[in-house]
Amino acid sequence: IFIVGGTDNHNQPYLGEQIVKTYVLANSNQTEDIVGGIRAGRVYVSERDQSRITFQVNGRMMGETVKPDMEMLHTTITVTGKKPITDVMLVGNGKVLWHSSPGKTQFDEIIPVVATETLRYLRLIVETEKARTMSNPVFITQEGDLSKSRISQQKEHPLAWWRAHVKTAPEAKNEAQSVLLSQMQMPEATDLERMVAVYGLIDLGMPEAERALTRLASDSSATVKAYAARMMAMSGMKTNENTLQSLLGDDDPRVRLWAVRTLERQPDIFKVLLDNYG
Repeated sequence: IFIVGGTDNHNQPYLGEQIVKTYVLANSNQTEDIVGGIRAGRVYVSERDQSRITFQVNGRMMGETVKPDMEMLHTTITVTGKKPITDVMLVGNGKVLWHSSPGKTQFDEIIPVVATETLRYLRLIVETEKARTMSNPVFITQEGDLSKSRISQQKEHPLAWWRAHVKTAPEAKNEAQSVLLSQMQMPEATDLERMVAVYGLIDLGMPEAERALTRLASDSSATVKAYAARMMAMSGMKTNENTLQSLLGDDDPRVRLWAVRTLERQPDIFKVLLDNYG
């Protein structure tokens, strides 16, 4: 059973921002797609219509299931609030696993979570001064037993060592870039490993970050392409017209969603596309 929002309004005037809204990620605004999105759990609920959220775990959306293939899960969180965001909480198995108080209207982060044997779901809760927004869960399923030796007890961000190393030894940037590019280009690299490598290049301000992100946007995996489109939107990196046009025409709705958000932040490309199709 998934959450949806509603308001118990008995013949009262329109409640305006007091109403609770349900947001559905659907392929279109046709009835069957909206109902399908609700049934699949691709829904979040916002009190007073205060926040817009995007929440994924290893590229999976709300209502979907993740089968961990690494020690760490990576949650991607984007929040846009009408008012300053007071709390962002990542909840697993009913407990707050991670918490932040950004105090601003925009929040973007990738949060690592240890894939313990008992973890069954992750959910996002966002609060502003007088309202709460809550996602449906992304479910976690374990194939076989994850041995305790596989479970890392490290709680810090996976890039923490590189961040500290580059800060204290700027010449280490070349080494870090080489390692991350190699990780991205390994034939046996998983989707998650490629995504984390490109995130590291962007996070550390590497010269090859933009080129690597463009390459990721043409990946054969829809999950990876969606992640690349999201990073283009959130990082503000310049995106070439051909890449963005390809993402806008992708079959996957997640890819198209983030491509549109990228387009919103690059009005010069928007004008070129309008001229081309005008």
